Amino acid sequence: MKKLFKLIFVLTLVGLVAAAVASYVSKKKLETMTDDEIREFLASKLQGKVGDEQLETIQNSVIAGVRKTTSAAQSAQDVIEDAIDKAADAAGDAVDAVSDAAADVKDAVEDAASDIADEIDDATGA
Repeated sequence: MKKLFKLIFVLTLVGLVAAAVASYVSKKKLETMTDDEIREFLASKLQGKVGDEQLETIQNSVIAGVRKTTSAAQSAQDVIEDAIDKAADAAGDAVDAVSDAAADVKDAVEDAASDIADEIDDATGA
């Protein structure tokens, strides 16, 4: 009896994974289709099972859902690209600022070294 429950559990789990994979593949397939292709696909699958009005409602709902997901993904990608561009600009500005600061420090050190050398020369009478 214990083996039977274990077998049923494993088969249920495998069925759920297979359904999830099939759903994902179907969704990706629909995303690549045009609206007319989606309508034809759904009509061929649901022909004779639902009425014309219900078929049209299903078709409109599926198309709206597919396009909503696609546009949301595109919007998210646009936001990410904008954030990357802003981060790259900020990094470039930071590099420029550090480079300018390093040049200023170098100039200050050279001036100080020159002043020290002049003081040493004056002190030694050279």
